[in-house]
Amino acid sequence: MYVQTAADGTVSFVGASRVDRPEHPLRYGSDRTHQLIVVELIVRPHYVVGTDVLRGQGLGGLASQPPDLARYLTNGELILDPYGRFPLMAR
Repeated sequence: MYVQTAADGTVSFVGASRVDRPEHPLRYGSDRTHQLIVVELIVRPHYVVGTDVLRGQGLGGLASQPPDLARYLTNGELILDPYGRFPLMAR
């Protein structure tokens, strides 16, 4: 999930979810292209990286490219790693 600052103190986010079965549970059985889901979101991050290298990408651009953690760290930092799962840190 990517989160970016938006106007008026809010943030926007974009994410992806992959499931190994024909029907994805986030589609709730719908064949429509989009579903609006009003929900309480609970986030349990494995790690969080803050970066400015993606500035100007827009949410669509963020969703269409794979994460490049080494590039993100060139102008950023590891913010949170509660379970010690960040793949680029020497253990």
